[in-house]
Amino acid sequence: MIDGTHVKFQKPHADYHPEEYINRKKTFSLNVQVVADSLGDAMTSLSAEWPGSVHDSRMFKTSTLYTDLLTRRRTGYLIANSGYAISPSRITPYDNPATPAEKNFDAVHKNT
Repeated sequence: MIDGTHVKFQKPHADYHPEEYINRKKTFSLNVQVVADSLGDAMTSLSAEWPGSVHDSRMFKTSTLYTDLLTRRRTGYLIANSGYAISPSRITPYDNPATPAEKNFDAVHKNT
């Protein structure tokens, strides 16, 4: 499983470009990308280097994990929310589920 989570903090000093740390909820944060194993018991990857204004998919596309999956140095699948593009290594929900099977998939995906 992969997702980004925002760690809130006070407004940074002007030298650190505080506007870059304003997230979509209009608070200052650091966007942290976390990847957990299939059981959710252990983190397998953690990146805490992005300001709050950066989208989850951008964090992933610049990560070593992304490169490793793309070049097949690592194999496997990531369960991701709709903020990530679908790919051979990522399983995301349907944008507009139409059939009962697609709706069921999204319901199960949401609870994962």
